Amino acid sequence: MTKTFQNVALFAESSVLDIVARASDPFRARDLSAAFAEAYIAQRTDAARRNHEVAVTTLTKERDALWAQSDADDLARPGLAASAAALAPDAANAAELVRLQQALSDLDTRRTLRTQRLAQITNDLSDLDRRSANEPVPAQVLRAATVPSKALGAPNAAYFAGFVVGGALLGVVVCFVLWRRDGSASGTQRVVDAVGVPLLGAVATNKPHLLASPGGAVAASASSRMAPATYESYLRACRLLTRSLDKSDRHTLMVASATSAREKSLVATNLAMAFARLGKSTVLVCADLVGAGPEQLLQPVPGPGLSELLVDGVALDVQPYAGVANLYVLGAGERPGEARDRLDSAAMRTVVEQLATKFDLVVVDSSPTLHTVDAVAVGAMVGSAVLVAGHRRRALRAAARARDELERGGCAVLGVVVDRVAR
Repeated sequence: MTKTFQNVALFAESSVLDIVARASDPFRARDLSAAFAEAYIAQRTDAARRNHEVAVTTLTKERDALWAQSDADDLARPGLAASAAALAPDAANAAELVRLQQALSDLDTRRTLRTQRLAQITNDLSDLDRRSANEPVPAQVLRAATVPSKALGAPNAAYFAGFVVGGALLGVVVCFVLWRRDGSASGTQRVVDAVGVPLLGAVATNKPHLLASPGGAVAASASSRMAPATYESYLRACRLLTRSLDKSDRHTLMVASATSAREKSLVATNLAMAFARLGKSTVLVCADLVGAGPEQLLQPVPGPGLSELLVDGVALDVQPYAGVANLYVLGAGERPGEARDRLDSAAMRTVVEQLATKFDLVVVDSSPTLHTVDAVAVGAMVGSAVLVAGHRRRALRAAARARDELERGGCAVLGVVVDRVAR
């Protein structure tokens, strides 16, 4: 008859489960420990899934309610402003004029609070998505110890020694992984603390998928092109940027990075497509005259490019991009080497100003900030920027230095988009 004894304990304030099995048969002890570990893993996995679904549902409902309030306030604002403008500034209308002005002020205050809360909700949803995608698979057995009876012979003693050594090594590895996981800050807070600006979204740039295919099909309708989570991240980032740009009455936005070029150009292209998808007439300016820029991702762009405008002074003629409604592209042109020295010239400022008067939004793809001075010069003309940064600590530190360079040059950094997130 096989005698067994089982003891299970959960370490306080941790996810470490201590399983001790004693049996005259070491294989029996192993099976008992594995059964308890699998039941514990199933329970924790199910609880984590339910908590994730509840958190996502709650945040999504709050976000939708805030968007509905924003739409209602946007509809009410023109009427209040018109009523205030129609009143004559005399004593008879003083009380009504004060009431209307107070109502407009209340709308502005609510919009500011909503924008801040929507940014936090977006960050929380992105953090939940990343934590769900990066959740490590728990080990099957944290520690399984067997205690032989006095009747055990030499072969069983060897089995016992092997189980004890293997279980101890496995316990050390699992405890180290859990310590590293529990001791690290949340992904969203880590990005905000490192870069010093709000996190607008997290996107996957490991594959050069575009928001819209060259034929104009939206990527969300074709799962082979872009993951739905990445598609939604781009749209959320555009909504947050739209509110920030409207608040500052700007129509220009530069997409910059610290050192990466390919990921930055991919994000710039997809942001321009997302703005166009939201109904804004958007022009994408390829101002990265060092690398290939967005043109390596797009179909050939007809007409003179930015370099011809700066070097030859040709007339500005931006053509719509084939197949994508509301999107226009101003390519780098055929003479980028000659035009690099003129990115900080009056001609470049004129190009930016003319585009801002013709389109709802101007998205400028610049060269990496820490590699050249071009991004700082262009950023001073554009006035606002979004940073593209990797999710690792070294990349975030480089993004913080790039933010400092841009802000010293007079460009406001509105947020950061984290790339290289596998989805």
